[in-house]
Amino acid sequence: MILPDDPFKKKWDLIIAFMLIFTALVSPYRIAFVDVDTLEWTVIETLIDCIFGVDLVLNFFFAYYDNQDDVVDGRKKIAMSYLYGWFFIDLLTILPISQIMNTSDFGNLAKIARLPKLYRLIKVLR
Repeated sequence: MILPDDPFKKKWDLIIAFMLIFTALVSPYRIAFVDVDTLEWTVIETLIDCIFGVDLVLNFFFAYYDNQDDVVDGRKKIAMSYLYGWFFIDLLTILPISQIMNTSDFGNLAKIARLPKLYRLIKVLR
C-alpha cells in the first residue's frame, strides 16, 4: 500500500498534474486545428496514455483519507472505492480510440475520437 503522505505519491501526483496541464493546453488546440497526427505527436500521445495507464493501476494501491480523516488502506476498500468512482472515466481516457480511427477509413471521425482525452481534465476535481 502507498500511503497518502508517501514521497512517491507526492511525486506521482506532480507528474499527473503536469500531464493534466499539458492535456488542458494542447488537446483543445489539436482537436480544433490538427487534421493529421505526425509520428512525433503519436509517440507523445502514446507516452501520455501509458502514464495515465500506470496511474490507473497505481490507484488500486493508493491509500486515501475517508470522510473522518482516517486512512483507508484495505485493498478491497480501495479497489471498490476506485471502481465505483473514477475508474471508468480513467479507463475511457486511455483507450487509443483516435489511433484506431486513424488506421481506418473514418478520416474526420479521428478528430472527434480525441474528445475523450478531455475527460482527463475532470481529474482536476479530485
